[in-house]
Amino acid sequence: MDLKEQIIAEYLTQGCGFRKLAAKYGISRTTICKWVLIPR
Repeated sequence: MDLKEQIIAEYLTQGCGFRKLAAKYGISRTTICKWVLIPR
């Protein structure tokens, strides 16, 4: 599983917020938001 898929899975299964995930992985909150909300 690549990092993008891992972050999306964590968001969906654990209910972590975009800001918490951004801080945890060092990736922009906006980027994570786009990954989750835009269909893959």
